Amino acid sequence: MNSLLLLISFILPFASFSSEVIYNRSIDIEAFHQKELSTAQKIAKKRALLEKKNLELMKSKIEEVRLMQELSLRKKIEKAMTQTLNNI
Repeated sequence: MNSLLLLISFILPFASFSSEVIYNRSIDIEAFHQKELSTAQKIAKKRALLEKKNLELMKSKIEEVRLMQELSLRKKIEKAMTQTLNNI
């Protein structure tokens, strides 16, 4: 409490009680500054992105081939079952 009174008594003489508006624009000294990437870093980042896209494309193609093989196998099984039922 005493420290608060001491602080107020120190600030009070410097306080301005005029009707003027005081504009205080603060400057952020510790602003976020992104360091520019070197050419090698840019190439590495681009390569990583391309590898990720390539991997996704490969997964998609593999899934497509798997689906086509499943459909083909299903047709073969249906044909075999139909022949078996016809032979009975």
